[in-house]
Amino acid sequence: MNRVHVRPAAVDSAGFRLEPGGHVTGHLRNWVCGSLRRWGLEPLTPDLELIATELAGNALLHGELPARATLELLPARGVRLAVTDAGPGFLPEPVVASWEDDADGAGRGLMIVSALSTAWGVDRLDLGQRVWADLVPH
Repeated sequence: MNRVHVRPAAVDSAGFRLEPGGHVTGHLRNWVCGSLRRWGLEPLTPDLELIATELAGNALLHGELPARATLELLPARGVRLAVTDAGPGFLPEPVVASWEDDADGAGRGLMIVSALSTAWGVDRLDLGQRVWADLVPH
């Protein structure tokens, strides 16, 4: 069962810089794939590439620059992918509620993130937000 979390946090400046452009998602997916390969977590690649694409797309479409993706290892041999941007942020509860009333198709990217991840959430930052997703092997 996926759980949504909202909490305050500090900005993490390490990772992959996201910039608008035609090849950003391809480069991001390559970075995710290479990182997972180095960590011996290749089986997570397809799901994490899709999660990264959805979160990065949301940050570039709805957020504000600068935007950055980060990856970190979790204790249970999983990973956390986070995308940070300088936009005003959003509350996840209305997005999750919109999944039951699919009239406008809003929030489908986060629905995919929720379906593929172990947990996901939103961290409020002093400037912007971080949307993250954890993925742990089964």
